[in-house]
Amino acid sequence: MHLRDALDLVSKRHPALIRKFGGHAAAAGLSIAETDFEKFATAFEQIAGELLDASDLAQRIETDGALEPAG
Repeated sequence: MHLRDALDLVSKRHPALIRKFGGHAAAAGLSIAETDFEKFATAFEQIAGELLDASDLAQRIETDGALEPAG
């Protein structure tokens, strides 16, 4: 999931919730009021549910190949 895009969707759907945000696909940050944390968590979970499917949530290990034993 592209984290910055997810925050952008939350911001668009709930304009007063996020004070500021930024980042990129794999890392993002934001500022919200402490009192808005539960509202943000609910909104972010809704967005994540729309953007992710079961295959995105499946645990998997990706590798470029086997490592040689240390010697």
